[in-house]
Amino acid sequence: MDSQDFGFPFPPYKIQQDFMTALHEVIEERQIGIFESPTGTGKTLSLLCGALTWLRRHEERLKEDLRLKLKDLQHTIAEEEKNSSSSCDWIDSQYATIKLKEDLTSQKQLLDKILEYEKRIEAIRAKKGKETRRKRNFRTREQEKCDDEEAGEKPVEDVEDFALDDVEQEDELPEEIPEEQYKNTKIFFCSRTHSQLSQVIDEVRKTKFAGNLRVVSLASRQNFCVNQEVKDLRSAALINEKCLDLQRNRSKATSVEESGKILKRKRGRGCEFLRESAVESLRNAAISKVLDIEEIADAGRMEKACPYYASRAALPDAQLVLLPYQMIFHRRTREQMGIDLRDSVIIIDEAHNLLETVSSIHCAEIDLEQLKEAHGQLTAYRDRYLKRFSTRNLLKLNQLIFVAGRLVKMLPVAQTGHRVCLTHQFMSEGEFFSINLHELLMFCEKTRLAQKVHGFSVNFGGKIPEAEPKKSATQLLLEKLEQKKPKKPQIPAVQEEEEPRKKPSSVIRPLLAFLQCLTEDIADGRILLSWDVKPRMKYILLKPDAHFAAILAECRAVIVAGGTMQPTSELREQLFFRHKARIREHIFDHVVSRDAVLPIVVPRGPTGKPLCLNFASRSSRDSLAAIAMSLQNLCNVIPAGIVVFLGSYDYLDVVFRHLDESGVLERIRARKSVFREPRQGGARVEKLLSEYASAVARGGAIMFSVVGGKLSEGLNFSDDLGRCVLVVGLPYPNKNSPELVEKMKHCDAILRPGAGNEFYENLCMKAVNQCIGRAVRHINDYASVILLDERYAQERTSQKLPGWIRRSLKEASNFGMAQSLLVKFFREKRAKDRC
Repeated sequence: MDSQDFGFPFPPYKIQQDFMTALHEVIEERQIGIFESPTGTGKTLSLLCGALTWLRRHEERLKEDLRLKLKDLQHTIAEEEKNSSSSCDWIDSQYATIKLKEDLTSQKQLLDKILEYEKRIEAIRAKKGKETRRKRNFRTREQEKCDDEEAGEKPVEDVEDFALDDVEQEDELPEEIPEEQYKNTKIFFCSRTHSQLSQVIDEVRKTKFAGNLRVVSLASRQNFCVNQEVKDLRSAALINEKCLDLQRNRSKATSVEESGKILKRKRGRGCEFLRESAVESLRNAAISKVLDIEEIADAGRMEKACPYYASRAALPDAQLVLLPYQMIFHRRTREQMGIDLRDSVIIIDEAHNLLETVSSIHCAEIDLEQLKEAHGQLTAYRDRYLKRFSTRNLLKLNQLIFVAGRLVKMLPVAQTGHRVCLTHQFMSEGEFFSINLHELLMFCEKTRLAQKVHGFSVNFGGKIPEAEPKKSATQLLLEKLEQKKPKKPQIPAVQEEEEPRKKPSSVIRPLLAFLQCLTEDIADGRILLSWDVKPRMKYILLKPDAHFAAILAECRAVIVAGGTMQPTSELREQLFFRHKARIREHIFDHVVSRDAVLPIVVPRGPTGKPLCLNFASRSSRDSLAAIAMSLQNLCNVIPAGIVVFLGSYDYLDVVFRHLDESGVLERIRARKSVFREPRQGGARVEKLLSEYASAVARGGAIMFSVVGGKLSEGLNFSDDLGRCVLVVGLPYPNKNSPELVEKMKHCDAILRPGAGNEFYENLCMKAVNQCIGRAVRHINDYASVILLDERYAQERTSQKLPGWIRRSLKEASNFGMAQSLLVKFFREKRAKDRC
């Protein structure tokens, strides 16, 4: 298979061709593929072209195979009928013929469904094309008037609506695909953030498949909502609850016949963006053209349609589905979104932290303050509506209040330190082991208890409202006379603009999320009770494979890919160990030549003393002085931009303070502009990167960053932005962390002795490899990588570096040797650039 077979938009490099070929084979053979392709090698485009080529061929081959099978069956039936008249056993012959005809009918029905499905898709595209040609991007006054009438007036919120209903309601899901309708094969492409998924859309548009490909981007209501009143709530939980509330209150039947036919319907407070015709139109647009999340949201605003429900409605007809990790890894989220993984292909991009991601999604934490607040709100809520509850509702509510009260008592304020226990031990100590948490959580979900209690607490402050005292006739008369008095005109005082009040978040949802974790298998996790910072309890998932097993059982193939996947042993042992026969590992080299990267281990500082920057010694005066002198000397020989990575924000503060006090910072500023990664993200990081790029263009800059921080993953320091990546020390996590201790114990017990320590080392090296991958982003790029610690020279450590780094790794016997290697490297590169 050549590049034309895969539809690659330009002549691919050999590793890209090999990547696509291996990917096609893994999907075809229903395997689990682990792919490593360094950043800058076109990994995303290779993933898309390889997978979409397979999908296109699979769809064509399915129809071709059905036609051949129908032809063979018809021929076999004709032969069987011809021979049945002369057969000795007429009954058996007729029975065989009937079975063949049944098989023929079922295969013909399947082919008819596929052809009918394709016609329906073409009709949708044609209809949407006509709408686009008519430029229906505006609304007439009559249409706006109809929309306003449909949305209805917004009535005053009725506080009595907070009471629980006996009717159990569920989240409204898109209509399920009827059994008789054809279900097409899908490719689910998931990544860490929505910005990364938007970049995937850009890559899709480069391929030959873009013109006839049905792509759907899934996201949360928080990302998709275009109703400004709902979007202003900020909190994801509050936006979800308000959205569902607006749906349920759109209309209410007030007159119903005995047969069940609704005679009269009362309009309620609905969402103007939930008109069925508009949502359907936006759905058609989503599968007719390749759109990213922002473009779908913009189209929703123009058409007055909900992008969230339009994308969900488009999901059954999609060929390529883009979605964040949460939606694919969390079972309940998959069910709520209507995601069906059967016979699908799942591509997990940026999968270097897959184990940690799955574990974090299924963890839950709640502190003592939240528990007390939840207990108080539930108690006040029960007392306010006590007479309106049914017996069943009151029983379940009392059970939840009891559980919340017992959890509060399990975090005594006077205690210190931490302790870890199993789930059943925790529930026994709390004395709520006999309560069926599954039923209790189902009750909370169907009655929307969290939403009701939160609305009650916002309106009443969590307290039972007191009735206003009755006023006498005299008091009423005096108030009326006071209102009739002429008032003197007053000059309005200039008022300062108040900041918008931050809407409180629900404390019931963290409680329910924690209880949901308690229903997991006992062996899968532990409960951590900690008093180190503030009293809190946390569920820690130790076996992520328990939640990944359902995905592997349903889908056709799973592809995990990343720029730095090594070491891959933990994926084999902890996530895919039940499917070892299906695993195929493909590690690819970088597209750049060997001489484009200069990785150097620097085991000694400028004074000749060994550099062992472990936690105990890294903040000593000698270590800080060695780091400062090294940075100063390296700034003298490395051109353009340098990105320095340190172990934590606290250690960055320590190093920066020493650089300032010793005068080294001032000497560095004489050669390069100095920048420092902030603890806060968002707009500040974007501004920082812009200023850094400008400083590099003016002559040079150095950026101090943090391993595992905002600049260590997903960012591109190509060309002059990152001529050197310098990693100071080995960024091991805190080995005394109770969560890490439990995970290491679990690895030793389940896998083998020493597996826990290997897991600990892998956490460190995966973070280092991510930092290294920020530089050398395309085939003509070049950079140096400096590892400032003698421990990098140990084979156990260096073997966990990426292959394209190991192939050229050099160990400098002294600091002067490292400088001379750098001078020679950049002199040659500058000379080549001038040529």
